[in-house]
Amino acid sequence: MEWIKFPRRVPSGVLGANPYDAVHDQLAQARMLLLGMGLDETQGQTLLPEANAKLLTADLVFAPEPLSVDMNVLRPSLLPGLLESHATQSQPEKWRPGSV
Repeated sequence: MEWIKFPRRVPSGVLGANPYDAVHDQLAQARMLLLGMGLDETQGQTLLPEANAKLLTADLVFAPEPLSVDMNVLRPSLLPGLLESHATQSQPEKWRPGSV
């Protein structure tokens, strides 16, 4: 049986030198906060207003023929929709019984 030779030092990529590590930590924290607020399932929109999408990234993907003028950019993340959903759900005056 051959011995496996492990390196004496930990490879540099394992030490958290990647800039995405901080982004991953922020997303994990946001996920835990949303779960704590009771948002464990949602249905969101595929399109966002351009101003909301610009808060997340400069690389926007515009819908060629959007159904609405104000919802014209493909969402770069689920987070804006989750936050908007929570804001709507947390305002009980918007949810009054009535006839449809």
